[in-house]
Amino acid sequence: LRRGCTPRLQKKLQTVSGRRSRQKGASGERELCKLLSDALGYPVQRTLNQCRNGGADCLDVPGYAIEVKRAERFRSEWIEQAERQARELGRMPVLAWRTNRKPWRVMVMFDVASFASEVRGHE
Repeated sequence: LRRGCTPRLQKKLQTVSGRRSRQKGASGERELCKLLSDALGYPVQRTLNQCRNGGADCLDVPGYAIEVKRAERFRSEWIEQAERQARELGRMPVLAWRTNRKPWRVMVMFDVASFASEVRGHE
């Protein structure tokens, strides 16, 4: 709580802060989807109803459930969130995050046995 603020003003400040956070997240999702679209050569769009359904932010890349985060500090619970959502969808979890004025970082989590089998299949 901020000192000298009425409860009504406190609630309004929390609402504005939450709105800014959601806008930053949506902007990050659009930014990453554009980068993926350019790199893959086909349209990649953010999942618009992921908040309501608890799903991943991007499902247009076959086989992957991509969770996107825009924050100044990395949080380990994001990994658990990405893994849970991907498991529910039967996909590989991907976590992409970016801080201000820094490049995107991407973490792909995989089962070692499945990965080894996939690599052997491409030899």
